[in-house]
Amino acid sequence: MRENKRHSPRVERIERALIQLSSGCARLGESGVTVSAQIRDVSVTGFKAHLPTLIQEGAIVDVCISVADHMHRYLLIAQVMWVKPDEENAEHCFAGFRLLPSEESDLMAWMRAFRGISHPGKHSVERKRKTLFGH
Repeated sequence: MRENKRHSPRVERIERALIQLSSGCARLGESGVTVSAQIRDVSVTGFKAHLPTLIQEGAIVDVCISVADHMHRYLLIAQVMWVKPDEENAEHCFAGFRLLPSEESDLMAWMRAFRGISHPGKHSVERKRKTLFGH
């Protein structure tokens, strides 16, 4: 499956993100709007999200992710790598995002915050989660 091509280890997290749909990004004529999405997992290089609208594969989007236990918002640029319609609601979708470098983004801060999950070792995901996030 295309969903599983991320090379960096992931941490399952539920976070809130705002995704700016620019011109040509949304499939349903919703360009220029911002939608609230739910992040399902994160890695140093990307994330998976559930969106309340369909989005165009390949689109470049502005993203603001609020990470509650970091008490920080990350402003990022991402490319939509894959899209899968939500089987329970045809207007919604799941999408995979690859983070892109940009001088205007918080990518370096994001990478520092999640670097503990970027090097798989003997530790389980649960142990890494406790180390990173204190629970």
